[in-house]
Amino acid sequence: MNKENLKAEFTKINVHSNLGDHQDYIAKMMEVHGWRNTSLELFCYLTEEVGELAKEIRKMENNMVMDSQKAYSSSLEDEIADVFIY
Repeated sequence: MNKENLKAEFTKINVHSNLGDHQDYIAKMMEVHGWRNTSLELFCYLTEEVGELAKEIRKMENNMVMDSQKAYSSSLEDEIADVFIY
């Protein structure tokens, strides 16, 4: 599979796709990009993504303190997607 075929596979994912469809696509994406991760690496990436999701939720909550000197450019949707992928 190459990147063009991967794009075609991505267009098949929609609101009617099931978890298996998403997992198949992600496995193909990892293959195309040459991402071969150990269980430990995947766990660390997942933990990092959950932390980024927590930071995004904190950003959305008015009563939670954030460092006003830092720029946060992520979105809740992107962070949820990253957690879902891992």
